[in-house]
Amino acid sequence: MNILHKIQPKYSLIPGTFSAPELINLDAIQVLRSANAIVYDQLANTDLFKYAPKGVPLYYTGHFTGNRSQRAAYLNELILELTYSFGHVVHIQGIEQALFQHPAQSLSYIDAFNIETNVVSITNVNPEIYLN
Repeated sequence: MNILHKIQPKYSLIPGTFSAPELINLDAIQVLRSANAIVYDQLANTDLFKYAPKGVPLYYTGHFTGNRSQRAAYLNELILELTYSFGHVVHIQGIEQALFQHPAQSLSYIDAFNIETNVVSITNVNPEIYLN
């Protein structure tokens, strides 16, 4: 019997404030562990990839030279395409992108397609940084 697996699109955003690995919290680690694809830019900390499943596709968006609205449109389309192709897409956002491209833009765009969205809270900081 051939059973087709239906892809469930989902988008999770890990804000740029987690660019320092010691600030990552358990929520972010759990989100990364469930990733089917990861999108990241030049300022995202690649040390966070160690929490993702081995072999998960990584999509580097680089440094976009166009204006901010062009970058937002490019990222939104890429994320939308990846969610339908892979399922759960995690976006590790560099601090520059968090400051200059408001995360609500991507979230509202993706949400308009009835795709589940999630923003990792930055309130639960990893307690290990206080124990050292």
